[in-house]
Amino acid sequence: MKKTFIIIAAVFAALACLSFTIKAYHDPETVILGSWKEVHWEYDRVYHSAHIDRAISSDAREVKEMSATDLGIIDAESWVFNPDGSLILSSHHIKKQASWKIKGRGNILMITYDNNRVERYNIARLTKGKLELNFDTDANIRGIAKVSCVKI
Repeated sequence: MKKTFIIIAAVFAALACLSFTIKAYHDPETVILGSWKEVHWEYDRVYHSAHIDRAISSDAREVKEMSATDLGIIDAESWVFNPDGSLILSSHHIKKQASWKIKGRGNILMITYDNNRVERYNIARLTKGKLELNFDTDANIRGIAKVSCVKI
């Protein structure tokens, strides 16, 4: 009887450890930690106008710069997600600090800046090596933009 109890307890302990390990492995708040580098940026237009169509067809970077006035993350080339909830966004000429949280079912990245401005991004893909964020651009450029990053 005593041996059976020990075996059952050992099996439950092993299953509990395994479930915690699996949860930690897939937990978006754990997977996102570290340094990421932007590798691709694309814009899918929804609203058509002559001015915006010219900007999009001529240079996607121009559309990105137009959006960057309202969105902080879109202007960053590298991001560092820290375990304490701080986020460092940087490019060759600027460096911003913000805080981050993952909301919903692990599919929404919420970034809050010092001036209490909040940005929300849909996490389209998050693996150990790849991060894809989708977001709606502002009223001037009406559309959906996607940024892809790799872990560095």
